Amino acid sequence: MQWSHDRRKIIGRFFPDLDEHAAIYKDLLHHHPELPCQEQRTTSVVASRLKTLGFSVQRHIGGHGVVGLLPNGPGAKVLLRSELDALPIIEATGLPYASKVEQVDADVIKKGAMHACAHDMHMACLLSVAALLHSARALWSGTLIVLFQPNEERLLGAKAMIEDNLFGKIPLSTVCLAQHCVPTKSGTVAVKPGRVLGFLDSLAVWVYGRGAHGATPQLAIDPTVLVASILTPLQTVERAAEVVQEMTPDIVADDSVLLALPPGNKEPIPYVYWNIGVTDPETWDRANRVGKLWDLAPTHSATYTPVIEPTLRTGVGALALSALTFLHVNSGT
Repeated sequence: MQWSHDRRKIIGRFFPDLDEHAAIYKDLLHHHPELPCQEQRTTSVVASRLKTLGFSVQRHIGGHGVVGLLPNGPGAKVLLRSELDALPIIEATGLPYASKVEQVDADVIKKGAMHACAHDMHMACLLSVAALLHSARALWSGTLIVLFQPNEERLLGAKAMIEDNLFGKIPLSTVCLAQHCVPTKSGTVAVKPGRVLGFLDSLAVWVYGRGAHGATPQLAIDPTVLVASILTPLQTVERAAEVVQEMTPDIVADDSVLLALPPGNKEPIPYVYWNIGVTDPETWDRANRVGKLWDLAPTHSATYTPVIEPTLRTGVGALALSALTFLHVNSGT
């Protein structure tokens, strides 16, 4: 279709210099991680890049949250989101740009700091897409919102930004878009309709025991035995049930983005969230051939890090195409 072709032409024409953004990833982000609630330097890097591009920038939303606005005429208000924070892990990748940072965590203990969840790659992709769409702004209309969320690893940053009047400071978005790195084959994108997360709900179960006199032990209730009797059948249910369906790897495609928005979506703001692979393709293929995929470095480990290419290129392409899917693109570009 013409509108699909137009978007791809825009991305190809204005694709940013990946060497420049790879350097940002390595030297400014991965090498200098910051733990949750301590993202001052990272915030400054992000805000400076956005201001240089011409975005209107607001800082210190919900802590160290940063939002960049690029109003560009009538149309959808598309929000693209990344995280800012790192994890309290001592990096063991051996990379020349590996983190050597130590910070005092919330428990007042000095720890290592590492981007072991690839938030640095998320930021690099989002900054690259901000540059791409700013350069191509004559060819689309709408409002681009780029949001960098603090304190994600403690699951408090989004709530803090909203409680700090986020949507009183920026326009209410038409759609929210985000992506996440996973230790699958680099160059691939995974998306499917509906909710796809490691867990959808959490339950807190309180088990109450009862003490008794030593002469009447039969009147006591041992909570340990009760907990064991609850956990054993739950483990059986978990293994037997298909709790989380496997996501389907896909190329970057318009219909994949739209597919992830279920019909009749009841969410106040529709969102699309997909995964991109980060493992070196040759390493992945070699491990796959011998059945050793589980030996690859997992997320949140001291040796987990994305291969820059083609991860950065794939992430930029996926995020840019997704944004242009909802922004109004001038036909015949």
